[in-house]
Amino acid sequence: MPSTRRRQLLNLNLLLLPLLLPLNLPYWYWRERKWSCNYQSGNNAIVINAEPNQALYIFRCDNSVITVNGKINSITVDGCKKCGVVVDTLIASFGCGELYQCKVADKR
Repeated sequence: MPSTRRRQLLNLNLLLLPLLLPLNLPYWYWRERKWSCNYQSGNNAIVINAEPNQALYIFRCDNSVITVNGKINSITVDGCKKCGVVVDTLIASFGCGELYQCKVADKR
């Protein structure tokens, strides 16, 4: 049986645990020939103007549509639900994992 001091510290740690976990805030950015689009929810206005040497990584998006204008080298979609990807021109590969009701379409 833990002592009272140990129980108090355990209760304090359980209360602080949600504050210490990383927040899943939506963001998308470009860095070193790679676009990242993460944790988007209900956002249908994501437009990426790509170049042929760039890649796109989409992670944990929900009920969103990502539109890619121009040529892009590769697209990877991981852990998304009800997500759509509209591509102008895809050069090399499209990878996917753990998807639920996702759609991919080209602009032609």
